[in-house]
Parts: sequence; structure tokens; C-alpha cells
Amino acid sequence: MRLLLILLTLLLPNFASASDAIVKVKAYLNGLTTIQAQFQQHSSNGQKNSGKLYMKRPGRLRMDFASGKFRITVSNQMMLFENLKTGHQQPIGLNSTPAAVLLKPKLNLEKDVMLTLAQKLKGSIIVQAQPKGSNQKILLKFRYPKIQLHGWQITDPQQIVTQVSLSNIKENQPIKDSVFVKE
Repeated sequence: MRLLLILLTLLLPNFASASDAIVKVKAYLNGLTTIQAQFQQHSSNGQKNSGKLYMKRPGRLRMDFASGKFRITVSNQMMLFENLKTGHQQPIGLNSTPAAVLLKPKLNLEKDVMLTLAQKLKGSIIVQAQPKGSNQKILLKFRYPKIQLHGWQITDPQQIVTQVSLSNIKENQPIKDSVFVKE
């Protein structure tokens, strides 16, 4: 019986620390104005990419892929996937993507998004974010206990899982608006 209690204690989530983690993540995200970072991207279909990420809240994002073949930009509530070699462009409304969670001016847990602690590991936590009224989810990966975003995972409509890891992260540093203007 004692062994069972010990196992249950280890296996059941610590609700106080889960709640604390969500509060810290919300405060971190609401205080975050910009991110500049290198990124590594790995997809379940075998594709690997890397490049430079720029994010400025509210509502602006740019991912320049090192291959020079692709670029993703967000502005005016639209996400634009560009193939720079062929000139093909695919616009998508930002609110229909999980990226909208990261680009909102402020997260309102009651109105906009539901955050739940998905996993707590040594030195990091993974939080699932789901915009209210949407079946889109994004797993946000943070360093912990000093909260810092260091990646995310999304699953697209074709069920391809894409993981993005950030490095050389600079937060809350000025980024010129011209970075987000289509060239």
C-alpha cells in the first residue's frame, strides 16, 4: 500500500506547480515584445531547415530559411508562405494558425487561449496552447524555472509534425519594422 501511494505521488501531476508554471508562462508571454533567434526545424516527413527568426508583438513574424528558398512572414493578420525560387505564395489568415497565440498583443486566458501544462522535465516545461474555439494546438517549449521560450511543435492538417528549436535567443531588443516588410 505504501509503495502504491509513493507511485501515485510520483505519477500524478503536482497541481500547485502546474498552476504556478502556467502563471509564469502567461506573465513571460505578456511581457515579451520581441525575439530574434536562430532556428532549427525538423518535420516528421524528414524535412530539415534552419534559419533566422524575428518576432515582434503584436502580430509580426519573419522566418528566413538559410537555404534561401523559403520565407514566412506575418503582418496585417496574414501569414504568407513564400517559395523564393518559384515565386509561389500561399497566404493564410493568422487566426487560423497556431502562431496567433504567440503574436497576440496580450494573452487573455479567459477569452483567447487555453494553456495547459503538457509535460514538466528537468530544466524545461512544455505547455499546450489552444486558441478558444479552435482545434489548432501548439506545444510551446520553455526553459524552467527561469521562463524562456526555446521552441514549439505544431501538427499541420496533413498530420505532419514540425518541431522548431531556438538558439542564440535575444528577447525584448528593438527590431526595425522594415524587417517585416515584404521585399
